[in-house]
Amino acid sequence: YQKNKHIIGGKKGKDNPNWKGGKTLCTKGYRMIYKPDHPYAHNGYIMEHRAVLEDVLGRYITPTEKVHHRDGNRLNNTPENLFLFPNNRLHSQYHQKKKKIPTLTEEKFMKLYIISSFEHKFPAAVAGNDV
Repeated sequence: YQKNKHIIGGKKGKDNPNWKGGKTLCTKGYRMIYKPDHPYAHNGYIMEHRAVLEDVLGRYITPTEKVHHRDGNRLNNTPENLFLFPNNRLHSQYHQKKKKIPTLTEEKFMKLYIISSFEHKFPAAVAGNDV
């Protein structure tokens, strides 16, 4: 008896008779790829969209960072379709604003967020006053 149903005869990955090329879909509809040495892998798999952006950025994406699919298609993992939000809070706020302003882009949202954060933290600088 094996506790992990994916390990047959103690064999993992390509040696397992159920091997399907290292790609699978998770229950939320995202494509998972087999990368057992990845620091954030779960049971040897990571989400493909995260791996794509990691290749583009040349670094690991932290667990708090959120990869967004611009077109809403969870299987479209082309670099042009992916946008990295610094955290899930901003990702959720973007979706809320996008409902009100359908033409809002991810870049414009982040620019507005950065400007409003700066104005909130440094009101004198924004008003033109000497600090």
